[in-house]
Amino acid sequence: MATPALAVTAGWSMADWPLLGVCAALVLGLEDDDTPTVAAALTAGLLLKYTFIPFAVIALLASRRWRGLWPAAIAGSVFFVRNLLLTHNPVAPFLAAGAPHVSGYRGHPYLSSYIFDGHFLDESLGASLLTACATTGGLLPLALLAAALALFLMAPSARLLLPYLAIPAARSRPAGRWIRLLLGCGIAVQLFLIVFFVDRSDVFSLMSGKNSDDEFLMRQRPSYATVKAVDALLPERSNTLVIGLNETFWFSRRVRGGGNFDGDRISSYLEAGAPERLYSQLKHDGITHVAVIAPPLPNTAVAQKIEERETALSPEARRVLALTLDRYAANVMSRERATLFALK
Repeated sequence: MATPALAVTAGWSMADWPLLGVCAALVLGLEDDDTPTVAAALTAGLLLKYTFIPFAVIALLASRRWRGLWPAAIAGSVFFVRNLLLTHNPVAPFLAAGAPHVSGYRGHPYLSSYIFDGHFLDESLGASLLTACATTGGLLPLALLAAALALFLMAPSARLLLPYLAIPAARSRPAGRWIRLLLGCGIAVQLFLIVFFVDRSDVFSLMSGKNSDDEFLMRQRPSYATVKAVDALLPERSNTLVIGLNETFWFSRRVRGGGNFDGDRISSYLEAGAPERLYSQLKHDGITHVAVIAPPLPNTAVAQKIEERETALSPEARRVLALTLDRYAANVMSRERATLFALK
């Protein structure tokens, strides 16, 4: 299963590395009839990503081993219960109006777009994973490959397919001469892609000391400079509500904000009915400042990725927030893409 393709994929979403490890632990636990490992893997997977659920269902059905399922389901249900209480939808934002695009992500299920299209270079599957799967045997690997084929026809993001191909690749039969040659070519291509990807992101300038951390981040993340400007004006004990930007991790001060697809949740919080009620709610929650940030255009042309970073507020939420800030807040800073308010 060791393949440079994983390094390329991790450049886009590092969460897929632990997910792949959890999937591998689940398969090993099922093969060894190791109930504690199965329970731990199921719990970790449920707490990690929604995309673990179909993989776990296939693995459990193919192995027909159920011990450890219910304790893991209970222990791993924390976020599902939280979503149910907050949004009345245990799998939010899925099955909602603002659900992310799982199918049709690439438009058409062409294999060439997964491996050779430069627009998707940073999350390509890698040729070695596909060629290794050609010699796979066994019920569970075959079931996972069948699921990968079904998902592929839906044209999802390549990251969703990795566990379904990497696990069978790890269980592949000893390869013959031609398969080894194909694997070698695939690995060589992937290593070239990794070097190209790293060079494209200008990481070598950071590693060599040519650029500082701030200089590197300002070029790579358009929102970084805006966040640093706002953060520099916040008092040490401030607690800021950030509207419009989901990259709250750049702040050194305490902030509160939404993540991807949290527009409905933030709108529900802001729709207090009247400015007086929202102001009282903000003060009760310890909010001292409100930062309204228009995120800069991301360095991507993929519509789905742009949608993920947008925070779309409802008309009522925008109205109540505007009236509240107008009556109960003072303008601290206003620049091209950000306005900082201090609550009175």
